[in-house]
Amino acid sequence: MDKRLVKAAATGNIDDLGRLMREDMLLLEAVSMVGAQTPLHIASACGQLSFVKEMLKLKKQFVYELNQDGFTPLHLASANGYLEVVVELLKVDHELCGIQGKDGRLPLHFAAVKGRIDVMKVLLDAGPLSVESKTARGETPLHIAVKNNQFDAVKLLVEHAKKLKKERFVLNEKDNHGNTVLHLAASRKQYEIVHLLLVEDDVAKEVMRVNWLNERGMTPLDVLMVFQSEAGDLEIYRTLVKAGAKSGREIENENENENEVGRISNNTGQSVAPMELEIIHDNQVPPTNTSNNEQSNPSTRIRYWPRVEDMKELFGYKPNRDSISDVRNILLTVASLMVTATYQAVLSPPGGVWQDDADGHTAGKSITATKSKITFWMFILGNSIGYYTSFFMIIWLTIDFPLQYPLLLLSFFMSFNYSASMSSLVPSGDWDYNFLVALAIGFGYLTPLVPSVIRRLQCRRHH
Repeated sequence: MDKRLVKAAATGNIDDLGRLMREDMLLLEAVSMVGAQTPLHIASACGQLSFVKEMLKLKKQFVYELNQDGFTPLHLASANGYLEVVVELLKVDHELCGIQGKDGRLPLHFAAVKGRIDVMKVLLDAGPLSVESKTARGETPLHIAVKNNQFDAVKLLVEHAKKLKKERFVLNEKDNHGNTVLHLAASRKQYEIVHLLLVEDDVAKEVMRVNWLNERGMTPLDVLMVFQSEAGDLEIYRTLVKAGAKSGREIENENENENEVGRISNNTGQSVAPMELEIIHDNQVPPTNTSNNEQSNPSTRIRYWPRVEDMKELFGYKPNRDSISDVRNILLTVASLMVTATYQAVLSPPGGVWQDDADGHTAGKSITATKSKITFWMFILGNSIGYYTSFFMIIWLTIDFPLQYPLLLLSFFMSFNYSASMSSLVPSGDWDYNFLVALAIGFGYLTPLVPSVIRRLQCRRHH
């Protein structure tokens, strides 16, 4: 295509277009023969409304053509949010919104990526059933809106599906990996979208399938657990559980779970209907099957807090979610903080140090050591165990690191300084104190080795 025509289309210069047309009356016919890109594609992508109108007068069939990237002018205008251009193109033919581009995407899919709400409304009016359309990857416009965290676009698509009475299909449709929009929202920790689908929208929460499995056999609750825990995960977890979400393992053992929670026996042996268990913040929630009298009596109310098992499931280490590198970094951080805290405790011991030599005490010695031998010994024992355990953790976690030997040398000198600083706190000439300090430091130094010794003894017993 003539570079002058490309520039005219990009800048919306109609005068240049007219001049080029006068120079070559077959200019636009030649464009179709040379390449897939047309001036209408360029003008639509740049939002040049006047140029688009002029091109539609001269060569209306350009609206149906795909460029080299597999997009029509309507795809490009929709992706960039040029509402007036979209309206002008649809005046030619409303069926344009149903033309599939690259990867089977419609203009609505592209508008959903960036949450072009006004454009999406026009496209949905022109092609109402496009809300059900799927790309080559099996993604509906709702899938794409959720993947790109476009909350307003999600609300618009849900409302449109409800108007068409298509909410059950649209909300529960799976992509090629078997993921529903709830899987995607859970995996991306999008609390606002999860809350909309399961709590805020009365229609959506009635039709939403919270326990559908993807191709890996995972429910939305499983997907939430796979990825690294973040702030706000517990709120999403509670919302899913309250809506009846289960893990894939629970679904596989459905019969066993039904036997466990289907009937609950009270202390008298009578069977009662199952109670709805709910994870809550601060509210007291009575069982759903209690009578009005029981609900009015606060003493009969049951308060359900997150179980230890639930907290372990949510925040505990999972090999398929947490990498070894991440775990090591966390442990190194914790160990470093512990070394810093325990070393600082020696430099500034509880109770402080004497500031002068008088009344039988010496400057620089621990006041607590002078006042209470037992208290001081408990302090140095606990502090030494904490310091040396953290010290050994850092050594173990940095095995085979570059410059490991300088790091070891530095660590041992720090340990020596710790021991010397601790010894300098006790009153001079008191051998009982010196013995207790040596015992505490030695015990703290050997404590990290105890688990290894126990494991070796157990291995010997087994053999």
